[in-house]
Amino acid sequence: MSDSSVEFSRPVRVSELPASGLHVQFEADDDERAALAGRLGVEAVLALGIDVTIVPGESGVLSVRGRVTGEVEQICSVSLDTMVNAISEPVAASFIRGKSRKLETDADGEYVIDPEAEEDEPEVLEGTALDIGEIAAEHAVLAVDPFPRKPDADTIAIPDSGVPDEGPFAVLKAMKGSKAGES
Repeated sequence: MSDSSVEFSRPVRVSELPASGLHVQFEADDDERAALAGRLGVEAVLALGIDVTIVPGESGVLSVRGRVTGEVEQICSVSLDTMVNAISEPVAASFIRGKSRKLETDADGEYVIDPEAEEDEPEVLEGTALDIGEIAAEHAVLAVDPFPRKPDADTIAIPDSGVPDEGPFAVLKAMKGSKAGES
């Protein structure tokens, strides 16, 4: 999960994790925030941080729990004004080294997925490090409002064309008027 092309990379070596777990906090720097803006689809990332605890568990599963927080600058989808939105997203992810546990199948060979399960199947961790920065970026994407709206934005911004607005039925009204004159 560690890659040099990732915008916000903070690898934590799995072999160095204490049995009791490890608490980590990271903040993205200016260059990382600028690179993340494109990935998040925002004008700018003003702040982005992650605060998580990584705990090794049963069968080699690593549990990552915490929160991603920050601020992004976006364009209001109604007024087209620039606005700042806070983001806060819980982090709850599990990873396993090597191959993931095999999913159960029923008699017909169909996969059995328990919708009541508390957690998803752990992601397979490739390599020797868990990239906490990449986890932050993935969770930040989920926290960004795809249709941001300023609290005072109540009308759609339409530039004035200078032509009087006669409404969508103005043509029909003109047609009705011309037929009335023919009779």
